[in-house]
Amino acid sequence: MIYINNNIFGGLDESKALIFVVDTSKIESGSSTNVQYKIPLQLKTGLYDVDCKYIIKWGDTTQSTITSSVDANLLHTYPFAGEYTIKIYPLSGASRISFFVNNLANRDRLKIREINQVGFAEIDSLYGCANMRAFTATDFSTYWNTKTDMSYMFAGWNTFNATLPSGFGNFPNATNMTGVFQGWWVYNTTLPAGFGSFANATNLYCTYFDWRVFNKALPAGFGVYPNATNLYYTYCEWFAFNQTLPAGFGIYPNATDITATYADWWGFNQTLPAGFGNSPLATNVSYAFQNWFAFNQTLPAGFGNFPLATNVSYAFNSWFAFNQSITLTTSASLTNIVQAFNLSIFKNITISNCTNVSTINIYTFNVVPLETLIVNNLKISFTIQYSTFTKTAYLDLIASLKDMTALTSPTMTVKNVPAFDTDCDNAAAAKNWTVVKI
Repeated sequence: MIYINNNIFGGLDESKALIFVVDTSKIESGSSTNVQYKIPLQLKTGLYDVDCKYIIKWGDTTQSTITSSVDANLLHTYPFAGEYTIKIYPLSGASRISFFVNNLANRDRLKIREINQVGFAEIDSLYGCANMRAFTATDFSTYWNTKTDMSYMFAGWNTFNATLPSGFGNFPNATNMTGVFQGWWVYNTTLPAGFGSFANATNLYCTYFDWRVFNKALPAGFGVYPNATNLYYTYCEWFAFNQTLPAGFGIYPNATDITATYADWWGFNQTLPAGFGNSPLATNVSYAFQNWFAFNQTLPAGFGNFPLATNVSYAFNSWFAFNQSITLTTSASLTNIVQAFNLSIFKNITISNCTNVSTINIYTFNVVPLETLIVNNLKISFTIQYSTFTKTAYLDLIASLKDMTALTSPTMTVKNVPAFDTDCDNAAAAKNWTVVKI
């Protein structure tokens, strides 16, 4: 929604106008026709009909005077479908406009193509403007710098890939950043300095989720959120990203939920900054680093420190290239570690402070799995499936595994692997692995 306050009495002041471009042909279910555009006003606390007094220049040489939030002239019919530049001028010091581009009762959000000037507008949401192609306004910071809730402000700009003005994306007082830039599917343009700087943010639920092709350098300060508690899906599905992370990125000492925070960084293979992956208050770490297909860098000190974690399921699933060691510190109350290392090739895995989980499954697929698995007080299930290894390769594998004599009934499950024969069974038994074939 967009609000305008006007302190100008008398004639129209171009510098105070809200200026934006629409394309009437961009329609969806519930929108106006392909030759119409409706200004979707909505009243709110403190904003009354008496405030709704404007002149609208429609961009086709016509204009309307608006005196009410239900004024029939808020819906305009053009002579032809196409693009028009609309200018809205407040008429008095009391004039305000609340402009909801995602109003379900008037779905003309797909028609918005550009925001050229904010004027007196207080822009609170441009959610769902999937055809937004440009944001060239530069007069936005005064209001945005005061906002604490920016949730879904620019979400759903699915086709946006334009240069952003200086200062855009810098919200110094924001605490709620839920979904703000979610769904920028094709965005791959250099970010302005300060973009992503909101040091007071606590809620970063899906903030940058689904930046599918983005692969540009991150500006200083991006991702530095020392007060963040909710990082659910924050950077999930950055499929193409493979850039150096700025200092401070990923250091979230207060985070409690890091579910899928960095999941699906398919191409990423850069050095991680100091402190990355150390979340001492996180309880849910499920899917946090899933599908880091290309990553094979040394992990920084403290990575994997999740002493309160009760769920790490799929957290390191499909680390296809990583052949180094990892140490996890989890909660004694950890109950869910399902496929935490599914299809990964870690060299050594150590899990400490883990007493309540009954089974851990580590699946492999055509790769040599870990050399050692050390889990405190944990019954271990190790599964080999659908592999093309030879018998010799399996004997070498078993020889590399830790002797499990000190642990209770560790099980090696073998699924559809003909080369795993009696000799392999005996070699596993010698190290106290119980072989189960299915």
